Amino acid sequence: MKYIILFFLFLPTTIASSLGISPSELEFTSPLREETITKEFIIFNPNPYTIVFEISDKKNLFNFEPKEGTILENKDLKIKATLNPTIELEDLIIINSYSMEDQNLQPSLAIKTKISPLTEKIESFEFKEIEVNENSIYLEILNNGNIKSSATLEIKIEEKIITEEISGLNPGESQELDINLDLPAGKYNAFLILRNENKIFSEKQKSFEITTNQITGSFLGSNYLDKTGMYVLLIIILIGIATWFMQRHKKLIKKKLFIKQKKKQRFNRKKQKRSTT
Repeated sequence: MKYIILFFLFLPTTIASSLGISPSELEFTSPLREETITKEFIIFNPNPYTIVFEISDKKNLFNFEPKEGTILENKDLKIKATLNPTIELEDLIIINSYSMEDQNLQPSLAIKTKISPLTEKIESFEFKEIEVNENSIYLEILNNGNIKSSATLEIKIEEKIITEEISGLNPGESQELDINLDLPAGKYNAFLILRNENKIFSEKQKSFEITTNQITGSFLGSNYLDKTGMYVLLIIILIGIATWFMQRHKKLIKKKLFIKQKKKQRFNRKKQKRSTT
């Protein structure tokens, strides 16, 4: 594990007062992204008088809380040291202190820091959020490595496979996706994989249920038709077809009746001519 060890060294000075510090070592796991890591240590004043202190570091890698103040005689004070992301290998934290009676004393304590920052390139992604809402799945994918990277998202639901490319996310950045599933009503298990050509970053399983059939499309201004809508549309189409056949059938019947009537009229005229002759 990469870590940072703080070595606490008492500097030789001409001052009569001294300070103590505990613990003698602190370990910091190296930050991967834009993270900060905070540890605590205690400064104690063994002197029979109040000490004024001020903490700083040469390269401004740390934030201190409190950064300055006083420590009463035979008392101690807890200090929070927060390390910011860095590629530096060393730093020096200096604690200046002086008594309330004499304000011209030299630094009484120094903390030498040996820093082992994360230097190797790490590609890593994780699912920050997964949520299924009826027939779509919402995802937030985070680059939790330390370099700009790309990945492939693969979603397997029974025989259905959906792939999406996650392109060029910087460390600490995330990408949101809202993917339409186009599945009929039923209960499902989704298997989600984040990977690249070399490795699998994360695998998740999500169970969900779809209660309404939805088919992507557009009809009368709507974006989808549910199962009931499809049945209504089918009935309308069938009624239209039946009406068309009935109208066509009526025309054929009228045409046949008209032809039959004409034939009858011609027959009657011929019959009349024969009777007159």
